[in-house]
Amino acid sequence: MEEKQEMNEKAYEKVFRYIKNGIMNEDYQLGEKLPPERELAARLSVSRNTVREAFRTLGMMGVVESQQGAGNYISGNFEKNLIEFLSMMFMLQRIEYPQISKLRAGLEQKAVELGALNRTEEELEELGAIVKEMRKDDESINAGLDARFHSVLAATSKNKPIIQILQALSSVTESFISDMHSDIMVSAEAKKQLQEAHEQVVQALEEHDSEKAEQAIKFHFETVDEQLALR
Repeated sequence: MEEKQEMNEKAYEKVFRYIKNGIMNEDYQLGEKLPPERELAARLSVSRNTVREAFRTLGMMGVVESQQGAGNYISGNFEKNLIEFLSMMFMLQRIEYPQISKLRAGLEQKAVELGALNRTEEELEELGAIVKEMRKDDESINAGLDARFHSVLAATSKNKPIIQILQALSSVTESFISDMHSDIMVSAEAKKQLQEAHEQVVQALEEHDSEKAEQAIKFHFETVDEQLALR
């Protein structure tokens, strides 16, 4: 029984290794269709069930997407899986918002440092438009505007790992933010400080001033953390 289980595990790993090597060697690109299960099973001398199980696990990881009646494709859809992974990790390890906030702050400071060098005029214009809309002080849309602001801000870095991790962290902390958003907005001073931080970030990116952008993001997260501590 143990020998049979070990053989199945090795067969399973064989499929993983084949797909991984194919991606590394650029035999398989994003969106490219993988060989049919029957063909892959014969090529690797494993059962179709083993191939199917490997595809199912790779699908959960975001590497492969199964399309009904069309086959299996390389998807690279990691964000959803990263969100779920981080959510589980934070819950199981009892990680609280202040720790997550510090991680986001550090990543966003690096993002704006890169963004000051790499941002496009279109991104700068979009950030400016968001900040302008925030001045209307409409609580029904401000949370969404803030999320969009930080999403575009991450994109200015042109650094894929930073962008994906920040997007995942943003989704994970969305419940925290929605829960405390009204509390933060109760403080007129905090509202003013956050708006100033957003505007300083846009100005710093416009001037290609990395240090100024980092300081503005640091100030932004310090303001949020201070308000959270007062709850």
